[in-house]
Amino acid sequence: MNIEKKSFQEIVDYTENNLGKLLSKEGRINGEVFHTQLEYIKKKKEEKGLEDFREKSIEMGREIDLRNMDFKKWYPVGLRAFSFAVMIKTFEGWGREELMECGYQAPKTSFILKLALRYFISFEDVLKKAPQLWRKHYDIGSLSVFKIDSEKKEAIIRIENFDISPLFCIFYLGYFQRVCELGGGNNISVEKIRCVHEGDSFHEYLVRWN
Repeated sequence: MNIEKKSFQEIVDYTENNLGKLLSKEGRINGEVFHTQLEYIKKKKEEKGLEDFREKSIEMGREIDLRNMDFKKWYPVGLRAFSFAVMIKTFEGWGREELMECGYQAPKTSFILKLALRYFISFEDVLKKAPQLWRKHYDIGSLSVFKIDSEKKEAIIRIENFDISPLFCIFYLGYFQRVCELGGGNNISVEKIRCVHEGDSFHEYLVRWN
């Protein structure tokens, strides 16, 4: 799918209508990520929001009860993209900004990130250790910091062999910004500069800081 030729709502609809294909994609994701989504929805919509989410997931073809997910278990990676679509369709008025915000808030409630960040001594150390964090979340694809330029104060994060859903691309704009902030970076901005859904062979994010 060429993300440039699809509206955000079309991407969400495509995700719902191609659930089987999505769930059959190779790769697994750590169930801990669903904890961060639970916390985000609960903060915004309280307990009722979690039940509304569950009911909408059934309507869309696959039940997900975030309250009952095993945060130590591994799930099909496509289920994560489906959960994004369910979240957007559950709450009226939610869209791209809420998905980015969900990504931005996720590191604050991630058990994995909280533990890892305790041992990072600098912002650049966070960038250098990022590949290790990827492996704690996914058993597919790879993340590398392709470039760190301390003088220009910019870095490029590259994700390879990860062709799941454009919804991840939006989520990670917020996620990478918050990880860098928690790692000690100031005035962080994140821009997507390459994307497999636009015909590139990998994803790249340009990170800038002051």
